[in-house]
Amino acid sequence: IKKQLEQAENDVLKLSEVADLGLTPGSGLKAPVPKASEVPREPLWLKRPMDEGLEARGVTGKRYVHNENKLFKKKFKAHPSTQAEVRDCAAELEAWQLQLISIGPKNLDFGEIYVKSHSTKCLSVFNDLPSSVLVAITVTNGTDTNTKNGGTELKRSTPLSQVVPSAQAAGFDIVICSDQPGPVHRQCVATINGKYPVKFSVSGQVIPVRLKLSREELNFRFAEDSLEATLTETIILANHGNATARFRWLEPDDTTNALGGQFRVVPSEGQVKAGGGQSCSVTFTPPPHGDTVEAFLTLKIEDGEDVKLHCTGVTPEGTVHFVTKRMDLGSVAVGQRIEQSAVISNPGSTNAIVFVEDVPDAMSVAPTRTRLPSGGTTELQVTALLADPREVNGVLQVRPRGGKPARLPIVLTALVPEVSAAEPEVNFETITLGGFASRPLTLHNESPVDCVLYVDLSDKPEFSLAVAEAMLEGQEADKGDRSNGEGDGGKKEGDRSGKRITARMMENMLQKITKSQYEEAMQPPKPPAMELLRLSPDQQQQQALDRRSSTKMVEIADVDEDEDEEEDTDDWDD
Repeated sequence: IKKQLEQAENDVLKLSEVADLGLTPGSGLKAPVPKASEVPREPLWLKRPMDEGLEARGVTGKRYVHNENKLFKKKFKAHPSTQAEVRDCAAELEAWQLQLISIGPKNLDFGEIYVKSHSTKCLSVFNDLPSSVLVAITVTNGTDTNTKNGGTELKRSTPLSQVVPSAQAAGFDIVICSDQPGPVHRQCVATINGKYPVKFSVSGQVIPVRLKLSREELNFRFAEDSLEATLTETIILANHGNATARFRWLEPDDTTNALGGQFRVVPSEGQVKAGGGQSCSVTFTPPPHGDTVEAFLTLKIEDGEDVKLHCTGVTPEGTVHFVTKRMDLGSVAVGQRIEQSAVISNPGSTNAIVFVEDVPDAMSVAPTRTRLPSGGTTELQVTALLADPREVNGVLQVRPRGGKPARLPIVLTALVPEVSAAEPEVNFETITLGGFASRPLTLHNESPVDCVLYVDLSDKPEFSLAVAEAMLEGQEADKGDRSNGEGDGGKKEGDRSGKRITARMMENMLQKITKSQYEEAMQPPKPPAMELLRLSPDQQQQQALDRRSSTKMVEIADVDEDEDEEEDTDDWDD
């Protein structure tokens, strides 16, 4: 190794002689000077503990760690009860014995506390003596720097005394509560066996209840493709305090035209738990004009300061009108659906988003919302279906977003058709077993509206109904005569018109159609027990009852079955 070192030194010397750059070793460098504040403090190292060799080292020999946030559920008795406890709690203690009784923490810092709320921390006492001790705390006396409450912030602290057994830990709940905001600094005393005081301090800051808003300003503006009537934004109320905060939203103060009411918050009131949050939805409803709306929503906090939320809403003004001033649907039979279109126009310079607001009773409108371009028109389909006879005088109201509403009066009368039979009764008299018989039945529609009848023969399978063939032929002939000269097209139209009157039979042809019968008639038919008949005003249909014999069943022969079935389908569509 020595030879290697000598060889290395010789190599360095040879190199320095060959390449001398003229640099002095260590030139320009300053020696570091360590600062005393940067040197970390370390505990004094001892080869032996200072208490080593003492006779009374403690029952457990452990160092107790105090935790102000850990509360003790178990509380010891407030006063000694046995002779041994009375003797121990009255004994005098030496200095080394007092060192084995640990009380802490020496300073209880509560931080920020809401007004009228309770905050609790633990003052713990550990007794490492072989005997019991009596520890009492005094929190109502002492130095108080906050004079507003008269020194009563800690009066809810419990218990005031405990008999702490040997090798046990006891906890005192120090509770702070104040009705007035401000700082709290108290010097309290814990007394051991009534003779040896140990001081500890309590500090905190009492503040008003606070809620922090996730956003302090909201701007509402509709997108170009939006068909919504309102806009909604969400804000979060956060509670970073130690107690529940109760809040209530006040009515907005409009700063532009004193309108108010364009902004609403849900929920309008509630509470937020400590360390939690509450979401609130702010909804903007456009006013009936195109101006910008600006308002401040006030958040009222119980036992706290009010918070303002600035809201701004912008909506283009929309204008729509109904092309017709009035819609008269005339008269219709009860239970018959009627439809008609209402045309609206946009005379404005911007696109209008239209919403259907009010619809008369027993009516419906489609679509309920639509986009209407500038200078354009659109149709609204109005459908009415009444289940009882009455007159309807209603108003259909539509409103453009950011504009004034447009109204259309609608008039409709629902009637119960008057239907009667010309024959007082249908008498088949005597029929031979297995024979066949039919009788005519003539029906009259005496009302000014078309009517639809149902008949249910499911409980009488021996009978059936059919439209009289002769009547159909006579109607077709009449239609053919009236359409003479119109060619095949006129004849076809006459056939269609004649068969449309004879669609199918309805229940109870001899009585009026009531509401209950209409509801029953709207149920799906039970073929072949149900058949339908449509009677036009002032027309009468004669029904021939044809009977074909069987052992227990009488049926009516169908007339032009294929054609009748096809025309019935058209009648249903009509």
